Amino acid sequence: MNTFENLPPSNMYQDVIQLLETNPGLSTDIKSIVYFKNNPYGFGSSITVQLQNMYYLHSINPNIICLPLFCENTNHFKYHDKSMHNSFFLYFKYNYEKIIADIHNYTIYFTNVTVLPFEHVTIQHRIPPIRHTPNDLMINYFRANFTLRIGDDVIEYINSIKRPNVPLIGVHMRSLAQKRAHHPEYLTMSMYDRIKDLYTTIYAKYPNCVIYIATDVTTYIQHAISICGNVNYLDNISRINNEDDSIPQLTEIGFKLGSDILRESLALSLCDIIYVSNSNIPFLINLFNPDIEMIEW
Repeated sequence: MNTFENLPPSNMYQDVIQLLETNPGLSTDIKSIVYFKNNPYGFGSSITVQLQNMYYLHSINPNIICLPLFCENTNHFKYHDKSMHNSFFLYFKYNYEKIIADIHNYTIYFTNVTVLPFEHVTIQHRIPPIRHTPNDLMINYFRANFTLRIGDDVIEYINSIKRPNVPLIGVHMRSLAQKRAHHPEYLTMSMYDRIKDLYTTIYAKYPNCVIYIATDVTTYIQHAISICGNVNYLDNISRINNEDDSIPQLTEIGFKLGSDILRESLALSLCDIIYVSNSNIPFLINLFNPDIEMIEW
């Protein structure tokens, strides 16, 4: 790894506000790198909050190099490889690494991230995310600076299930526990019935289509197979066999768990049309494909 990809964090600021107050010269400095530590929540949550903080600092001084830092696992953020100082660069590559080839010429800072109160950097949880400002500005900022380092196997798999002139329909299925937390109406119908209704809708509109499913619940794949007979999915993803929150149950900690999320998001981004739930997953998908057609279900 390059030196800047695996620096040990030190002198961690409470948040970006304290960082700026303590170092007023950052607003004009042209030789600074700021690392933004992961928050204690999910993969998508951490990426969006880090991106919010990075874009905010970039809007103050576009010369500052802003880089994510994955360095601490929690009960809900379990994607850091403990053998590394910074696991973010196991997943992504910085597009301008030649600019900081001589990292010793830069002043280095580390900061925690918090959800910022400033309207011009507030994440809009709507579908599709990129059609709502300032989501589009932050997504385009991320895309300009970072490229997914993994996923060649996913691209190969999606290409293998595509058929000429036949739409590839992707479906993201969150666990019922996660859906209930944000949409209490999900208590009124089983996921089996919701999946059945969704497939009725899909086949009414696309009678000749290929279905791809992304989910961390094995039961939902079984439901889909029993309903429509033939679905496609990545078979090497860690999944649970109930409808509770998956992350506390999965025993993996580190790169495998994080790469599962990114590979599923990448697969969905390669479909022609996707049906998704309102979560951070649509935001991740737009990081890979800002033009994908999303429908909320």
